[in-house]
Amino acid sequence: MKEERKIFFLFYFQIIMVFAYTIPQILNIISGKTKGLTLVLYGGFMIYVLVNFLLSIQAYDVKKTKGRKYLVIIFSLWVLSIGSLLVFGMTKIFWREEDTVISIIILFLSFVTLFYFNGLKDPLSKGFFGVWFKSLPQLWLAYTMLAVGSGIGLHPISLIAAHCTSTPRLIHVFIIGRAGKWDRESRSLMVSEASNVITWWIVTIVWIILEAVLV
Repeated sequence: MKEERKIFFLFYFQIIMVFAYTIPQILNIISGKTKGLTLVLYGGFMIYVLVNFLLSIQAYDVKKTKGRKYLVIIFSLWVLSIGSLLVFGMTKIFWREEDTVISIIILFLSFVTLFYFNGLKDPLSKGFFGVWFKSLPQLWLAYTMLAVGSGIGLHPISLIAAHCTSTPRLIHVFIIGRAGKWDRESRSLMVSEASNVITWWIVTIVWIILEAVLV
């Protein structure tokens, strides 16, 4: 019962944070504050949330618990969120030549993953897809901000909201993974979510240096 209450709280908290992340960032993009942003970020994000949406459905099919059903709902909201950001960003965010290079690297790693795991049937292959399409674009975002010397394109509320949703989501995955004896589906989600949290902290450190320390 105690773990069910934790999952229930994390579920509604994450829903609030999805909107807290999305709305300020959309307003930022609409107002033209896009310096430091990269379309690779949102393109990668979209593939990432789609992969994790599929992973969460797969995990729910293996074991139909309330916690796993909540994950399906959360990732479906993220699909709508990132899809909206991608649509608005396509008309405002400039595509750089370096973005093409990192996109090719991400695609190469994805094909290697497909070859190694013989497709997407293995849940771990989807977990590594999350790493390539979310964690690498986040590292690329950090690099892009450093390259242009600004992180103004990333709204501070969205920056914080991303932490507030990714960390509880990692805890959520840990809880259901422990409850499910760490089946392969849960381990794949953990690989994807842990790399997400780590790389977003790198983005945060770069943003703080550019927007709070060097101003």
